[in-house]
Amino acid sequence: MQAATQLACNMAAALFGLAYFCFVTFRTDRQRVMTHQYDPVRPSLACLKTLARPGALTFAESAIRNALNLWLVNGIVAMGSDYATAWGVFSSIRWGLIMVPVQALKATTLAFIGHSWGEWRKETGTERRPRASRHKLYEIIRPALWSCLIALAVELPLCILMSEYGARRFAFYLSESQTVSQITAKMWRTIDWCYIFYALST
Repeated sequence: MQAATQLACNMAAALFGLAYFCFVTFRTDRQRVMTHQYDPVRPSLACLKTLARPGALTFAESAIRNALNLWLVNGIVAMGSDYATAWGVFSSIRWGLIMVPVQALKATTLAFIGHSWGEWRKETGTERRPRASRHKLYEIIRPALWSCLIALAVELPLCILMSEYGARRFAFYLSESQTVSQITAKMWRTIDWCYIFYALST
């Protein structure tokens, strides 16, 4: 179920982003033909280095986060089989209901922001360091603001509903163990608020 949900969300985000990219590219190419302007940009090692510099910070953050996650999982497994099973059930619920949809929303948002930033850099030129106005910055980050609103509108009611009614029942459906379902519900009520901030920060 978790893999199917993640695959469906990623495919939907990828196809939507591809459709938008094709639409923008076709419109831009048509405008270039009408104005007789064409300046092709090809991939190169210098372009890869430009992308690698800001990506180094993201790589370091991911490595630290994964190390902390492994430390957490190791501690939970050491507490016994019921806690280890409960963590697995909790992770399945967490990935299926929160993390996979949020990752799909993130991918879609980044596609829109990337296109907006690319259009702005094309307008200002790439040979200098331009300064963007507040209005232009708002236009670039507007997809991220909409993403935060969507995440809040979905995650807040979902977390409240799961904390009050759904976590224990869903966990019992997955594990068929009363003890595991109670532990999973406790886990959810303890750290569900973290995933609201996760949805906003992602």
